[in-house]
Amino acid sequence: MDKVSIIIPVLFENQELINMTAVCLTTMGNIGQVIVIGNDSYAVNVNNGLKAATGDYLIICNNDIEFLQPDWLDHLLKPLHEGYAISSIRTSDADGYTVEERYEEDAKFGSIWAMTRVTYEALGPLDESFGNYFEDLDYQKRAEDAGLRVVKNHAGLVEHRGKATFKVVDPDDKNYKQAMERFRKKWGAVW
Repeated sequence: MDKVSIIIPVLFENQELINMTAVCLTTMGNIGQVIVIGNDSYAVNVNNGLKAATGDYLIICNNDIEFLQPDWLDHLLKPLHEGYAISSIRTSDADGYTVEERYEEDAKFGSIWAMTRVTYEALGPLDESFGNYFEDLDYQKRAEDAGLRVVKNHAGLVEHRGKATFKVVDPDDKNYKQAMERFRKKWGAVW
């Protein structure tokens, strides 16, 4: 059995997000170590969770996820067993509901993704200067530049409520736009 740690960053608490986090936790099943962490930016929360994680496989998951498939973890980890460094599965907000056993290399990830501990030790923590946005894409770019393979497995599917947290924290997308500009200055037009 794989030793798994899942990190769920939470930026603030209100009843809607508490309910969403409860749905996330109850639909994921019993997977191993679960770290729900908050009180700072997304990237800081994830990094603090990664420091506390003990698993060989590290999963970063938004708190507004509902797991639709009981075998979601198998689909998320399968590419890691096959030599990929980072994997993700499909989210309903971006990909619809059709599932199929198909890998999409270099697909962008964000709301749920996994990596091996070896990948984390090679790349280090997320760049906290991005705050709540683009820290995942920055991490992906760092992985790709290091020659590591990133993939999305279309056989797995979760429901993502998309921006459930950020519609309250950043309703005008001001922080989003600043992070996007920071990303473009750092990497240029990469995708």
